[in-house]
Amino acid sequence: MKGKTVTEAAEREFDLESILTITNRNLVVGCNYVRILEFLLGTFVYAKDEPRAKQICKPWIESLHPELKEIKLPWICVSDAESLRAWRSAVAEVIEKYGGVRVLSPIPLQPLELLGLLIGGKHRERE
Repeated sequence: MKGKTVTEAAEREFDLESILTITNRNLVVGCNYVRILEFLLGTFVYAKDEPRAKQICKPWIESLHPELKEIKLPWICVSDAESLRAWRSAVAEVIEKYGGVRVLSPIPLQPLELLGLLIGGKHRERE
């Protein structure tokens, strides 16, 4: 029996706050952004690989949902309760305007191509 490739996985819905954690480069405790990265890449993402995985996934997410490029959220310090409240407030406004979930599909990558990207290769543009 053959194993499933990344491209055979189905689409899934994810909450917008977790998606924005990837596209706006903020790390928010309690968000499921790692699940999103793993779904999009089709593999387990180690903590050391998270920054690179975010770089790979951000353009893909924005290609699926171009409206996310427009969303700019405040930078936060997770140890600062006030900036975290500002983040949550800004996200609540975005969710009210754009809705709370987005459907994502995996990035169509072959395993060796994915490995090359995670260790620092360039993501080639797809036609």
